[in-house]
Amino acid sequence: MLIDSSVHNSSADAGKTSIHIMALDEMLGANSLATAAVLVGLSVTPTVVLGSNTLPSCNASHDRARNLIVFEVISFSFFLFSSLVTLGLKHDVHVINSKDQHEAFKTDVNLVIFKLAMIGSAIGSVIGGVFFFLSIAIVVQIKLCE
Repeated sequence: MLIDSSVHNSSADAGKTSIHIMALDEMLGANSLATAAVLVGLSVTPTVVLGSNTLPSCNASHDRARNLIVFEVISFSFFLFSSLVTLGLKHDVHVINSKDQHEAFKTDVNLVIFKLAMIGSAIGSVIGGVFFFLSIAIVVQIKLCE
C-alpha cells in the first residue's frame, strides 16, 4: 500500500491527493482510447493477398502481415499493463481516502512508490504507442501497395 505513516498532511498538502487522482484519471483516459484504437485496428486488419500487384516490390509478404498482428498485440499488452498499474494506484489512493471520511482529499501516500508506479505506467504507455505506430506504418505500406 501507499500509506506512509511518518508523514502528516498539513493544509498546504490538501490538494496533493486530488492532483494525483486527476493525473491517474488522465492516464487512464489516454490508455483507454489507445486500447480501443488497437482493438479496432485488430478487428479491421487488412487481409494480405500475395501477388495482387504487378510490382514485386509492392507485394506484401506473410511476414509483414504477421508483424502487423504481432505489433498490435504487443501494443495492446503494454497499454493494458499501463492501465492496470494506473487503475491499481487509483484504487489504492481511494482505499486510503476511505479510511477518513472527514478528510477525503488528504492522504499520506508514499511518494517514492507512487512515482515509480507512475513512471512504470508512463513507460508502458510510451512503448505501447511505439508499437502502435509501427503497426500503423505497416498498414500504410500494405494500403499503398494495393
